[in-house]
Amino acid sequence: MFKTFKRQWLTIIFPILVLMAITNPSAEDYYSYAYQGVKKNIHSQDICQGSEDSLHSKFRLPKNYCKGLCTPIADNFLQQHSEEVLSIITSNSSRYNYILFSIFILDEDNVIKAIRYQINPELEEKARKFFKEKKGDKVFQEIEQLGSNGEIGNAPSVISQFSAIGVFGNFLL
Repeated sequence: MFKTFKRQWLTIIFPILVLMAITNPSAEDYYSYAYQGVKKNIHSQDICQGSEDSLHSKFRLPKNYCKGLCTPIADNFLQQHSEEVLSIITSNSSRYNYILFSIFILDEDNVIKAIRYQINPELEEKARKFFKEKKGDKVFQEIEQLGSNGEIGNAPSVISQFSAIGVFGNFLL
């Protein structure tokens, strides 16, 4: 009876263990998966948030516009520089392979910082260009004045006008 139970147990467990070993993902599969995750979560992660804060403080641009400027640049970077992003992910990942399964650890904070570092020059260049072009605009001067007075929250119509300019400005830059 014990031999029969042992044989049944082995007949069930052995195929499961073999299946686990076969389906254990390779490092390349994980990096591809991580790349898709970074690409998908670019909007919700801190990549643009840190850049928005930097542009907001450096150029005194509304955060609304800074986010509208950052997101397309970040998306473009992820699309056109996939090998570089994969390299960043690879250098910030660890794999512990136990044959039947693997544990992958990704240092997301360093990946975010590295991508932010890569897109910041282009982002600052576009913000600087926009800042110089719009310095004379009445809407921009109103926002600048309200921002320096701390009254930016009391001017929703000016912000919405500026946001529309920011959206169309992305296409013109």
